[in-house]
Amino acid sequence: MPSYLVILTRLQDTHDLITLLDVGCCFGQNLRKLVVDGAPGKQLIGVELKPEFISLGFELFKDREKYEGQLFAGDIFDEDVKSPLNALKRQVRAAVRLISLLRDKPGTMVLGRHVGSENPGEYPHRTNESGVTFSHNEETFKKMWIEVGEKTGTHWSVQPSLQDPTSLTADSKRAHEQWKGGNKIMWLVFEAARNQLL
Repeated sequence: MPSYLVILTRLQDTHDLITLLDVGCCFGQNLRKLVVDGAPGKQLIGVELKPEFISLGFELFKDREKYEGQLFAGDIFDEDVKSPLNALKRQVRAAVRLISLLRDKPGTMVLGRHVGSENPGEYPHRTNESGVTFSHNEETFKKMWIEVGEKTGTHWSVQPSLQDPTSLTADSKRAHEQWKGGNKIMWLVFEAARNQLL
């Protein structure tokens, strides 16, 4: 996470109780790392599309009885994949839904990693049911968040960064090699912080 220490400090602040929502939490390893580092587990929520990942996380960490955070299986962006909306419009809609789940005040943060590209546009996606995804570069990602802000009446400072996946994990390298469509994929790592409206 780009602002791990900032998030950990905010979670530990007893005067400003915040909740962290990890969308696509997989095994819940990031949430568990926060707990090990001193974050209160009761302030952590994880949502994962694949329920088997949550079960595997409990098996891996052997903490089913003592883990205090909440882990749910579900798709918070559930919508008809046959929708006539293009991939970019679906991403805008998903971000608007995500913001509706967050605290309605400045300082709220959205952090993550998304498939990106130096050549933004729609590309085939083998695990997305709609068959396509929109891969952003830094500029298109910032523009998307301006649109999201207009739709939600919020303003966001967005810091995206394209990173070569081959410099990351072996799984990322394999995904990079298997990518279809002739587009060099990259990771778009981002941090968006809600600003005070002027």
